[in-house]
Amino acid sequence: MLIGNFPYRLILASNSPRRQELLAGLGLPFELRIPPEGDESYPPELQAEEI
Repeated sequence: MLIGNFPYRLILASNSPRRQELLAGLGLPFELRIPPEGDESYPPELQAEEI
């Protein structure tokens, strides 16, 4: 355990097994909260700066 008395509980909003492994390896308490899949499509006329 790298971190002793960590006063916070992290919220991991990623389903990445590697990120979970890294946090667990550090001994950090975390809660896994995966947001529902949303529509991330944008109208083609939008420029990258507008997204």
